[in-house]
Amino acid sequence: MSPASSDKEYCPTSNMESVESSTEREAVSKRKRTSKVWIDFILVTYKGEEFAKCKHCGERLKASSAHGTSHLSRHMKSCLNRQINEGKQRTLSLAVNDSGATSIGIQKFDMEFIRKLMSKCVIAHELSFNLAEYKYHNKLLQACNHKFVPFSRRTLKREIMSVYKAEKARLEGFINDSTQRVSLTFDMWTSQQTLGYLCVTGQYVDRYWKLHAHMFSFVHVPPPHNANSLCEALLECISKWNIQSKLFSITVDNCSTNDSAITTLKRNLGRRNLIPMQGQHLHIRCGAHILNLIVQDGMQDLHDTISKIRESVKYVKGSPKRLHSFKDCIRTVGLIGTKKLTYDVPTRWNSTYVMLRDALFYKDAFQHLASIDPNYTNLPSDDEWSYATTLCQFLKLFYNVTNIFSATRNVTANVVFEEIQKVRNHLRKNRLADNDYIRSLAYKMQEKFDKYWKNDYNVLFGIAFVLDPRSKLGYLKYVLESLNEIDAMVQYEKIESSLHGLYVEYKNVYGTDNEENENANNAIVDFEEERASTFSRDAFFTYYMSSASSQVPRTDLEAYLTDPIERSRPNEDFNILSWWKANENKYRVLSKMARDILAIPISTVASESAFSTAGRIINDYRCSTTPETVEALVCTQSWIRDEDISCETFEEKEESSGDELA
Repeated sequence: MSPASSDKEYCPTSNMESVESSTEREAVSKRKRTSKVWIDFILVTYKGEEFAKCKHCGERLKASSAHGTSHLSRHMKSCLNRQINEGKQRTLSLAVNDSGATSIGIQKFDMEFIRKLMSKCVIAHELSFNLAEYKYHNKLLQACNHKFVPFSRRTLKREIMSVYKAEKARLEGFINDSTQRVSLTFDMWTSQQTLGYLCVTGQYVDRYWKLHAHMFSFVHVPPPHNANSLCEALLECISKWNIQSKLFSITVDNCSTNDSAITTLKRNLGRRNLIPMQGQHLHIRCGAHILNLIVQDGMQDLHDTISKIRESVKYVKGSPKRLHSFKDCIRTVGLIGTKKLTYDVPTRWNSTYVMLRDALFYKDAFQHLASIDPNYTNLPSDDEWSYATTLCQFLKLFYNVTNIFSATRNVTANVVFEEIQKVRNHLRKNRLADNDYIRSLAYKMQEKFDKYWKNDYNVLFGIAFVLDPRSKLGYLKYVLESLNEIDAMVQYEKIESSLHGLYVEYKNVYGTDNEENENANNAIVDFEEERASTFSRDAFFTYYMSSASSQVPRTDLEAYLTDPIERSRPNEDFNILSWWKANENKYRVLSKMARDILAIPISTVASESAFSTAGRIINDYRCSTTPETVEALVCTQSWIRDEDISCETFEEKEESSGDELA
């Protein structure tokens, strides 16, 4: 290589070899060097002058700012050692696929891929941006591959925003290609920096009949947090994700501000005919929140008892010495178990239920502790323990229903109607209980129940119930009549009318359906026998009798309603999405309607769960993080942690067509 080559200045190695071992060192740059050429060069100094030393051949080229990097790029292209290393002697990698088979491939160093992986690591594990500048972290990566070039936290932040945009674009494309309509939930939260954030999550069933739940937005909403500002933030989110014509329902807490925001949004989208039935069923109240209001209202009379048990748990867990002493009490009274004593969140009744349930298990241990520890003064009396036991037995059904409503990985829309009726029936029976306290509690909770669910529940719950092939209209009618309510048939007719009205809209959008069904059987049967005091699917099935029908079904809906119901076995894990997937071609239009209705979230748990993550991300160390970066961190974390999402899975298909005590 000629020293006279254009734009290239270098120092002959002969003049420097004698002193290289004692004077060569890595130069400390005043400014971060971002050029890609530094992947193959090391910055060294000799007699105060900077040189770039090739990692492959050892040649040194001048590297002052006046010389730029063009001559370094030309050297990279002509370096024979680099060509040998990069071209012929690559690293072999051994990969193992899901079936256990191994394959050998060629591994190539990719700095951009490394930066992307580090970005995802910071996002997923909520690490500091300073990870990119940790000395020994970078030394570790350089030891793994000498080509690794450290970068700054600012570069890491830019890479994180790039990952966020790429993941959002991929997810947006997946939603547009694979879904019909999306149902949303949202909730507000205030950070440690007193900034208000609106979390919006979406739930949908893709065309492969798989349920997805993703965070769509975690956006800062400036005060005041009134109905107009919430509506504007929602419209911005809907527009950003291009789902104006895909919106089906919105599930929110029972708050007047939320009600007004949904009403405004309904007018905005309804006049453009972007939502089904002009948005009549757009607004859905969070089932878990309503249950919380119902139970909290009834638990007020036991405030003193609950407080004593709460203080007892706090006392035991207040120090390692007390906890050790309590464990000795457990062994002394002969209890065997690993239930965990937990504090409750007073605003969440289900956590209070768990605290009471587990404390009752250790009742004898608490009593023994009181006899040996004079400092323990919060032991409930025998009557208070009895009240707590009775309360837990009464609340068990509510706890189970709350868990069903709060599920985010399973379809819940089809069971809401039946679970509501179970709660109604439970309250009705306990209003006649012998226990005065339970009878008073049931009456008080019944008033709250009637306020929200007697006539005001969304009829989409009933429609989703009918779209369960184990129920249909027959079981709907049976359940309502079993309650002996005066307005039972009014509710039945309202749900049936809405079912047919919504089906007509879907038929107009998706064209003709199956006009003939030779295998259709019978119409819905009226039940003349006396209703049992408690309804169930098994009891209903015994009343279900086939009768000939002279009318041939003309639509998917008629065929579905007249076909025999599905008989589910006891304790069978019935997958309603799998059933509809198998019968998609049989009910072409109705199956599309079922996809959208079954995807409705019944609670805002999906949105609320984001705030526990957000609370960790927006901590004191990141108080200067901008709202845009916060949204990128929170949303991307939810996407890359979700193993079921994946647009990669979609692309592949396209190509192939209990606990310890403390």
